[in-house]
Amino acid sequence: MEVMVVMGLIVLFVGGIGMALRGSGSSTVGLQAAQSLVMSMLTQARSQAALSGRDVALLVHADPAEPEKYYRYLVVVYDDTKQPVSAGAFLPTGCYVVPHPMPTGDAIDVGSDWTGLNSTSWNQSGSFKVESDSDRNWHLIVFKPIGTTVANGRIVFAQGRANELGSTNPVKFLDPDNVRGVRISSYGQARLASSREAFD
Repeated sequence: MEVMVVMGLIVLFVGGIGMALRGSGSSTVGLQAAQSLVMSMLTQARSQAALSGRDVALLVHADPAEPEKYYRYLVVVYDDTKQPVSAGAFLPTGCYVVPHPMPTGDAIDVGSDWTGLNSTSWNQSGSFKVESDSDRNWHLIVFKPIGTTVANGRIVFAQGRANELGSTNPVKFLDPDNVRGVRISSYGQARLASSREAFD
């Protein structure tokens, strides 16, 4: 019973962040909200792995076939079945996970330097049916029941906007000097990174 209460509170917290700040016009507030949301979902995945005795993964949507979800939608699932632990969530409007490898061409402004800012905390990438009848591409961060992960690295958030139809990349990433994110250790512990320098 206590486990269900805790999980319910986490779900409400995650949903509340997304709804309250989804339309925020402030890039700083939006990126801070993205940090809080993903920290909560990482905590949920790690806790559920310990409680269930199963591998649990945080999935990041990476399929351009669904541009509205592309690098903005995340969901926690049981790794063996890909069944959601709870409902997924969108990052605030205009906030995206920076991909790995970092796109080039029309995904970034000419002359902008994104060196060292790609997200690296993926155990693997693959195509799965998650909340859908169709396979979609996802990146995974998998937590073991003992709380560890081999996906140590970083998740970087940046401002972006949808590219015009016909563009090579669905999203243009903006301002590499205004980024935030999360660093994850092999012990499964996450900490905030609130500037570009924090990823050096």
